[in-house]
Amino acid sequence: MEELSSADLRKAPWVLFQPFGDQPGAAPLAARRGFLASYLTELQSRGQASALATLIYCFVLFYPHALAGFNQLREFIVSHLKLGATSLRIQRWQVCGDKCGLFAADAPLRLAGQLAYSDQSPEAVLDDCCLRGLLATGGLVLAAYRELVVAVRQQLGQNSVPSATVERLLSLSRANDDPQSLRFKTERVALIDGLLLPFAEGQPNPALAERIKDSLLDLFGDPRLTGRQRWNGVDPRARQVMLGWLVTETLEDFFRLLEYAAQSDPIARRHWQARKIFWTRHLNAGAIADAWVALGPLARFEARGMLAGSDASYATLSGVQNNHSAIIMRIGELLITEWSHSGSFRAWTPNAKKSPKLYKADYSRPELVDGAEYVIEHRGNWQARVKHLIYDQTGISA
Repeated sequence: MEELSSADLRKAPWVLFQPFGDQPGAAPLAARRGFLASYLTELQSRGQASALATLIYCFVLFYPHALAGFNQLREFIVSHLKLGATSLRIQRWQVCGDKCGLFAADAPLRLAGQLAYSDQSPEAVLDDCCLRGLLATGGLVLAAYRELVVAVRQQLGQNSVPSATVERLLSLSRANDDPQSLRFKTERVALIDGLLLPFAEGQPNPALAERIKDSLLDLFGDPRLTGRQRWNGVDPRARQVMLGWLVTETLEDFFRLLEYAAQSDPIARRHWQARKIFWTRHLNAGAIADAWVALGPLARFEARGMLAGSDASYATLSGVQNNHSAIIMRIGELLITEWSHSGSFRAWTPNAKKSPKLYKADYSRPELVDGAEYVIEHRGNWQARVKHLIYDQTGISA
């Protein structure tokens, strides 16, 4: 160590915490027995402020909390900051360390608390804590982010999280240079699971559910469509929460279409209320696993501004009257189509030679009617007939 030049002593922190060697799982230099202690002893003996400043920067950047000598390193930094220094860089770290607890034993937890509850934006909090540039996506901020995700998940489960805290987590999750990307790509699954699993275990605030749904769709796409790959690895229960929300949104949009059609169509008016009651019962019972709406040309035009989903959330429908629409649903293994107007209920079992496919972008009327194994007109007590059919084929009752 004594033979290191001043320049090498100053640059050393950039490689101390990196794997040393080409072998998988190679340990960093700082993990080698006696290495870190020797380096810190040499650093102290020389009193080189620039080398200390670089060490502090790299400590915050890499935040090697899994290192056996982590506390030795942290305490070394704390003790030298207390001694004071004429270096402006060291003085800035003194101020930020005191204000934000950057070098405390529980620094990630403290920083997570500031990010969660400060009146400032998350970026402003990081800036005030000297965590800008590379440090804004560095190891300490990552550790704090993980603490924040865990805290929000716990508070969502207890229905005690402020909506502002969820907003701050969502804001912090996005990359500064690209709001459609994550600040920490490695935390994709943890973020999705953390925000959705509480809803699999209870019923947190519905307004928060809507905000979380919209944000996750914006970041990762629809798990049924273009976003499938970005939902890989997510806990199946969390994925099912999102799918349940999307099914609910799709059914509610279809009900809006039925109600809208009923205003100008006597036949639709006669049927829509009964269909809404019937399918809402199945929706609330959790019976409907998938739902997908196809809109006729005029219905698609009129639906803009009326439906919750975007244009990409619905298919186009041809071969029907312009204002007609259809919904494709799956209950158990039974595939079902329903119509906004006078079309009959139809169903296909897995054994059907031909049946509609869910989540296509375009449909023609024959695709939604041909080969149906069961056809029930909306006459008389059609609800009982449909209910019995669903139960007979799936064992599901609502």
